This record gives sequence, structure tokens and C-alpha cells, in this order.
Amino acid sequence: MRINYQRCNTFIVFVLVTNFLCLFSVAQDKSEKGRAVKILYLQSGSNAPAETYVHTVKGEAIVTPLPRSNFSKTFYIPKGDTKLAFTAGALEEDEEVPAEAPSVLIPASWEKALLLVFKDDKNVVMPIRVQAINASSNHFKKGSMYMINYSKVILFGTLDTKKLVLKPESTQIFEYPGGKNGYYPVKLDAKVKGEKRNRRFIRQMWSYGTDIRHLLFVIPKKAPIHATYYCAPIRDF
Repeated sequence: MRINYQRCNTFIVFVLVTNFLCLFSVAQDKSEKGRAVKILYLQSGSNAPAETYVHTVKGEAIVTPLPRSNFSKTFYIPKGDTKLAFTAGALEEDEEVPAEAPSVLIPASWEKALLLVFKDDKNVVMPIRVQAINASSNHFKKGSMYMINYSKVILFGTLDTKKLVLKPESTQIFEYPGGKNGYYPVKLDAKVKGEKRNRRFIRQMWSYGTDIRHLLFVIPKKAPIHATYYCAPIRDF
């Protein structure tokens, strides 16, 4: 049997070029849509709004659910410095977004963003406030954990073999020491102001994936609990 190597090489080049063009097309399509955003209503109550209208500087509105457990599906906002305002319903054609509407600014340098929603009964337009997190690949990398401590307690311990200290009302991006898919032991204790003995806070095995980002929220609670936590995984978007 004689093999036509010229035809084989031509076919291989064709396949490689086709795959490259497909990947380029997908990347270009995402780029043309704008910047990717996901949203989560952290610790929402039973009477919390289930969705919101997100208004961009161009006057366009995007309707998105406000999920309670995991981040929403991806939606896209324009490039450049973009102010997002939030309302409970649609506006009339010539109606402007109320100045009192909850809002957040997404800087032009952010290629991706995560939005955290919190309850705010003082806002008469929509009872929420919004915090933005820079989820750009050069800031919040795949395979890392973004930790936000909203409480007054100090967390310390180890994730696998790496030591960790998370101060009150602070943030930290943590990269796992192993860097391989699998499960890692997590041992974190909490130091509460005024207490002599430290508290056991987390004793678990956490899954890790090189293509997944994780967010750890440390949430304040009334005494005697003082703090609890919630962890949300995010696949690439």
C-alpha cells in the first residue's frame, strides 16, 4: 500500500487551520459581544427580588435573574468605563434611569466582572446594593480562590500545605500549592475578639480544578456565631 504523504500533509494543515479559525471565530464572537459578567444575590431572603434590569450608559437594559446559590449565566456589557444601574422593572421608552437607582462602575481595564448583590432597604428604587469584582484572567486566574471576609473575625490555618491568614473585612486571592485537579484538605480556625480560645471554622476536603475559579465568602452573623461561610465555584465565562 502506497501512502500519498503530500495529501496527508495537506489534510493535516487543513484540519489545523480549520480548528484555528473556529477558535478565532469563537474568541472574536465573544469579543464583539462585549465584556462578560455574572451576578449573584448573596444571602438573599425569601422576599428578595428574583430578577433585575441592568442599564448601561448607552441606555440599553439587560434582564438577568438574581440567583441565590450560584452565579447567573453570563451576560455582556459594553467596553470602556461602564456604569451599571439596576431597577426592578423596565423603564418607559423616554424614561431616564432614576438617579437614586443602585449602581456600580466597571472600569475599562476589566475584561470580566462578577457582581455581588446585597440587601439595602434604604434604596427606594430597588432594595439592593451591588459590589463589583475584577474577574479578568490576569487578576483572578483560573485555579485560584478569591476570598472575601465581610466579618470581624480573623481566619487562619492551611489550605493543603500552604498557610493562610485572612484579616477582618479584607480580601485575598489564594493560589493552591499543588496546582493539580483533585481534593485538598482545608483547616481554618477563627479568632473572635474578646475570646481566649480559637474556634474551629472549617475542616473539609475541597475539590480543585485548574479551569475553575472559586469564591469564598465569610459572612458576619450575630453573636454567639459571629461568622459563617459560603463557597461558590465559577467555570470559565
